[in-house]
Amino acid sequence: MSPRAKRTLLVAIGLVLLLVVVAFGAVAYFVATTARQVGNDLDALNSDTSANFRPKVTAGRVEFEMTYGKDVVNLSVFTVLDAEGKKLWELEGRGTARPPVVVYGERPPGPGVEDYKQVFPEGGVKPTDIRGTSVRVEISVRYIIPLGAGHQTYRGEFDIPNGP
Repeated sequence: MSPRAKRTLLVAIGLVLLLVVVAFGAVAYFVATTARQVGNDLDALNSDTSANFRPKVTAGRVEFEMTYGKDVVNLSVFTVLDAEGKKLWELEGRGTARPPVVVYGERPPGPGVEDYKQVFPEGGVKPTDIRGTSVRVEISVRYIIPLGAGHQTYRGEFDIPNGP
């Protein structure tokens, strides 16, 4: 084989190897980008329909600090029962309000307050004081997730301090 033919063959082999490396890099980039997007899509599918509440007494009022998962649309029912299960107070909500605090016996303040109404005791009568007692609390939240919508109910039992 002549030196010129050898040189041409080496250049051709070099070009083929360069094309293989570039093609491999492009495929690796495409796979990594696709995997990242699939991961983001899966994160979007991870729903959080949780809701938590914690009582405290502030300035003589029993307040429930509320936290909601990202897919919760609203607080639809908030019920306080005594230790035996007798209903003491119930609040119903519509719309899209997610109050950060629910004060026992009061409609939540702020935007969406018109979406809440006290359904027990009827007629807007002030409920009995629960400071210094044990209560059960049940809340229902409405959520929307990629696979549909629904309601979730959470329950808790608390000893409410007398507080300040």
